[in-house]
Amino acid sequence: MFAPRYTIAAARNNAAAATARPKSQRHGHKDVSMKPAIFILALLTLIPTLSHGRNLPEDSLSLPVLIVGNTGYAATGFYLTTTTSCFLVTAKHVLYQEDGSTLRMDNITLLSYPVGMREYNQRIEFRVDLRLAASKKLIRASSSHDVALVWIAKSQKTAPGEVQIVWGSPLTVKTTTNTSAIVITGLERLKSYTKTVEGDDAYVFGYPSSIGLKQIPWIDYHLPLLRKGIIAGKNPSRRTIILDAPIYPGNSGGPVMEVEQIDALTTTYSVIGIVTDFVPFEEEWENKRFKYSNHTITNSG
Repeated sequence: MFAPRYTIAAARNNAAAATARPKSQRHGHKDVSMKPAIFILALLTLIPTLSHGRNLPEDSLSLPVLIVGNTGYAATGFYLTTTTSCFLVTAKHVLYQEDGSTLRMDNITLLSYPVGMREYNQRIEFRVDLRLAASKKLIRASSSHDVALVWIAKSQKTAPGEVQIVWGSPLTVKTTTNTSAIVITGLERLKSYTKTVEGDDAYVFGYPSSIGLKQIPWIDYHLPLLRKGIIAGKNPSRRTIILDAPIYPGNSGGPVMEVEQIDALTTTYSVIGIVTDFVPFEEEWENKRFKYSNHTITNSG
């Protein structure tokens, strides 16, 4: 058996809009009256079996969320829920330009897939107004790390093991009618920096839209790709985890899952962080005869 480290959220109905917002004393703006909403039921358990020799639970394949801005900028994130709110987690540089304060785009579309579904017409999409979120102070970005949270919904516990989520409008609008399950992550499913173990297997989930050739469609850019590597090391001064796994533009903000073998019968699957950058390899050489040099920086992964 294994200890699951994430949750499943299943849609109750397909109402097109909701106006649930956080309370004014929590987010600093006026309450909005409740209208017909989309309800999400979060199940805190997963079937604790791996079928057909699968290395990862099937549900985890639906963990990454494709982020597409109105400017065409694309990256990855994942949903995180607490007892009061649901957030989009991604890299800070996905949302902000180099100055760290100017938004890259006005709104984003969030695309994910239900468990066991991989067809584009089965996608679940939400559109989030980033300008509105910023004006309501619903975006939180770290000043020291490349990570950001966007509040997208209100949530509350309704029963043991259940969380009800109401997607807010006009901040968040559902743009598809699919009411199937989406995968979200709870705080208790995360693993801290100090508890990650060098040498453990790690999986990178994301939408690396920069690889491949558009004229030779080997890759469906609307579907996530997995990369497997190991936790190669840590950098204590920066509190970053180094992976021996290749990542490319588009992977930014994507979740990283550690697979830890506790004993012969117990394996845990934990989200340990997000993709923020690659470790570069620098090469420089000089042709002394013809007096020119070449300088390249490549992905060391």
